[in-house]
Amino acid sequence: MREVTLGEIAAWAGAVCPRGAEHLIIDDICKDSRAARPGSLFIPLPGARFDGHDFLASAVANGASASLCAREGMTAEVPLLQVENVRDAYQAIAAGYRSLFSPKIVGITGSVGKTTTAMMTAAVLGSRYRLLKTEEDSNGQIGLPFALFRLDAGHEAAVLEMGMSQPGELSRLTRMARPDVAVINTIGTAHIEFFGTREKICQAKLEILHGLHPDGTLIINGDEPLLWERRADNGFRTLTYGLHNPNADCTAENLSTENGSTRFLVSYEGERAEVTLPAVGEHNVSNALAAILAGVCVGMDFSDAAAAVSRYQPARGRQNIYESRGIIILDDCYNASPEAVCASLGVLKDLPAKRRFAVLGGMLELGDYAHEGHARCGRAAAESADYLFVYGDNGYLDGARAAGMPEERMACFESHEALAARLSELASPGDAVLFKGSHGMHMEKALALFQK
Repeated sequence: MREVTLGEIAAWAGAVCPRGAEHLIIDDICKDSRAARPGSLFIPLPGARFDGHDFLASAVANGASASLCAREGMTAEVPLLQVENVRDAYQAIAAGYRSLFSPKIVGITGSVGKTTTAMMTAAVLGSRYRLLKTEEDSNGQIGLPFALFRLDAGHEAAVLEMGMSQPGELSRLTRMARPDVAVINTIGTAHIEFFGTREKICQAKLEILHGLHPDGTLIINGDEPLLWERRADNGFRTLTYGLHNPNADCTAENLSTENGSTRFLVSYEGERAEVTLPAVGEHNVSNALAAILAGVCVGMDFSDAAAAVSRYQPARGRQNIYESRGIIILDDCYNASPEAVCASLGVLKDLPAKRRFAVLGGMLELGDYAHEGHARCGRAAAESADYLFVYGDNGYLDGARAAGMPEERMACFESHEALAARLSELASPGDAVLFKGSHGMHMEKALALFQK
């Protein structure tokens, strides 16, 4: 973080700076009192099980130079900026700090695959620019502002992932980040419990336009009808990409998969380039097209952007394919939605294996769509896998059963231990196993137990 004064921070937060503290230097934003040090501004955020104000004295004892404060009557040995709402002030400070710099910023959202798209975009932009990228779990109301505080004058570009689970959240994020390029890669059913319909999810994703630079560019997935029909009336220059829409601006063809990589030919504005992507599945090729377009929009040549996407490397828990004791592991544990599960099952189906095991944890936040969403994935599992092991929701089994999967090839388990034990009895060298589920199902535990 660049040095700023407490007076600047107070102005951003809409607070009154205590007299004599206007020129106090702040070079750190601290949410954890244990990490406070001289130069830190402590942010006493409220949480589900705690209130940061209860740790203000600890932050000061550890060296914090100043703090926000929304609790009446509090005093401290350091300057306090009195605010009505700590989170709102924290985000306003992040927006103010962001205004000190002028990197090209790409904001990325979507129901499925936004982290992978962000990683691919970072691979593209990082080949040319000094880059800031949001870290794991830094895409929300608390994490994204913290990422913005990592900006400095040397950053030429930034890739910021933006997540949401409620209407209005994305609008707050994009107004803080003020991207030059906005990417919406998918409209799925993740968080549909809070929206009701995919149309409402689409409308919420379009909130990313609220902070887009007036001369900015919107990049959308042209294979998604809900996005395609909004391409012409959103008020911004809009580019589209797709594998199945011949009218999209950027397209891919001649896909082939070998040794965990996908080769394809990408086309844009009359130019063509061959790409070797270290990932499999059509959905990953689609993500790569978005990343290539983002590179072009911030100033890269098309050929350079297409070449650079091959620098992408999958992260652990995100469709990471490797071999363990002769068994192919498809580790996609990090999170799940019906669209993401079906995509991963498609990858499993294409793996060169004797037998294929789908190990699926329940999908959360689907509301009234929960049973149909799980059944839909169960039907896909029946087409893609020889065995289906489930943890957390037997709706998968209803779908698989309806699609004709034999009863003896399916099982629902009440613990990771029981699941891993049964899988260890059946799986053998030459087989392939997919692990996937919502983050809260902790399918990485089942994977770790299986690999012991």
